[in-house]
Amino acid sequence: MESIYKLSSKDERIFNNNHLVVIPSSAKLYMSEKIPYVFRQNTDFLYLSGCLEPGSALVLSGAGGGHHTSTIFVRQKDVHSEMWDGPRTGTEGALELFGVDQSLPMQELGLFLKSFSKSHSKFMLWYDFTHPAEPEVHKTMQGFLANTINKVWESPKHLLHRLRLYKSPSEVALMRTSCKVASEAIAVTMQDSHPGVTEHQLFARVDYECRMRGAETLAYPPVVAGGTRANIIHYISNNQVVQAGEMVLMDAGCEYHGYNSDITRTWPISGKFSSNQLELYEAVLSVQSDLIKRCSNFPSLDSLFYEMCDLLGHSLQQVGLLPRNLNKDQLSKVL
Repeated sequence: MESIYKLSSKDERIFNNNHLVVIPSSAKLYMSEKIPYVFRQNTDFLYLSGCLEPGSALVLSGAGGGHHTSTIFVRQKDVHSEMWDGPRTGTEGALELFGVDQSLPMQELGLFLKSFSKSHSKFMLWYDFTHPAEPEVHKTMQGFLANTINKVWESPKHLLHRLRLYKSPSEVALMRTSCKVASEAIAVTMQDSHPGVTEHQLFARVDYECRMRGAETLAYPPVVAGGTRANIIHYISNNQVVQAGEMVLMDAGCEYHGYNSDITRTWPISGKFSSNQLELYEAVLSVQSDLIKRCSNFPSLDSLFYEMCDLLGHSLQQVGLLPRNLNKDQLSKVL
């Protein structure tokens, strides 16, 4: 809460105000009437609370330099529901597990907000009205805003994402593990690939290998593209056969305790490059190696992108894929 206050304190409009931050969980979504999708938590809520359950909300309240309070609202324990969907944390478990000052039943969120409004004539409300994550929380927030004289609110996303930008040593360790898991999974998938394998089978293999190494799921729908399909940027159909002599591109990563990796690799499905494939592969690899070295100087992403265009354009000219008479500006447009 103190970090949120510091990040927002340059805004004179809210500098002296009390703050009320409401972060909902994700909702449980269904692919058909009774068949749910695999649940994925709202990452802002997960970052601040550590709670993996739907139907929840975290409320932070306080003022700069003063006392701050964290309250988590969760579903109550229910024998019938837990028999179908598994155990719930409940208010007692939430207080013990999530490091908050208090935990309350989800049904009491509206009363809590009403009480806060009565005791604070002015306050800054931080809630994302434009991208509601949980319908019941959103309905409560709409009613709260309609019935309070306070009309000053803003989405907390930009502040939360600034907080999340700087990683702790523990977070860095999780990110490294996520990359290690995905890297090993892709390497095994490469080793076991062969002409005639389907893109879907390669998808299944990398998914399996990631999960067997501790990942909860893949980070995103992977691109597994054989032959010329690799030129389709967001190809996720992954339903064709990879023929002998073709290259296969895989863009995949995994989610490991909330932290995601993103890796792209291309390899010959037959196990050996043709001379043309090898020449192009080494040209791209050389560009990548140069760019990694330049990262030690902490360049901006934009400057790194333009350097990539320059290096890659020159390399493609060297192998004869682009005309040698194109200048730097022309190359950047082509790429």
